[in-house]
Amino acid sequence: MFLRIIFIVLLFFSFTCYSYSAASSDAGTKSNYDQAAKLIKSAKKYESKGKNKKAKKRYERALKLLVIANKEKPNQPDTLNYLGFATRKLGDFKKGEEYYLLGLKFDPNHKGINEYLGELYVVTNRIDLAKKRYERALKLLIKANKEKPKQPDILNYLGFTTRKLGNYEKGEEYYLLGLQIDPDHKGINEYLGELYVVTNRIDLALKRLDVLKNCNCEEYQVLKEIIEGKKQSKY
Repeated sequence: MFLRIIFIVLLFFSFTCYSYSAASSDAGTKSNYDQAAKLIKSAKKYESKGKNKKAKKRYERALKLLVIANKEKPNQPDTLNYLGFATRKLGDFKKGEEYYLLGLKFDPNHKGINEYLGELYVVTNRIDLAKKRYERALKLLIKANKEKPKQPDILNYLGFTTRKLGNYEKGEEYYLLGLQIDPDHKGINEYLGELYVVTNRIDLALKRLDVLKNCNCEEYQVLKEIIEGKKQSKY
């Protein structure tokens, strides 16, 4: 009986050690791209809270990982999209544009690249080029919405892109449709709140902020600062 107990204990510890080892191995196999994506998400949060030094450090680390990821698997549109984004966030608009344009060579319909490249053109005061990117993105999003109707994320981007093209009314329609499906969607509540600020409907913007108040998310902080006039809206 004693030997049997010893055997069971040894078996238990062997299994525990193996499980720990396997879990550690799995945790260590995250790709450079995945690690970079996590860092960019973290950097955005710090940026929204005005902690720009911490954000910059994360963008720099993300960029290094993305460069490695691009060497390991060259010319992946998602990697090139993040390379463009991180590079742009670090102030190198020219290099960021190069990454975006390279990504579009491999996937001309990449929604993220078309949107972010449009934003880059707005920031660099090339509105004519920005409009082309947003028009391209809008066509792709309308097609995506037909293929998979009433997806909140797609409706969010439809609202954003339509707004970027100057159609506030249509943008609001897309946002409200998205909220019918997912009333707590963080992105839609933030962007719709921003739209209300720009169209001087602060009372409605505050309602969107109230929905976000318990989310503990960057969307709440961004919208709050825009309403208070501490931050400029993306619109």
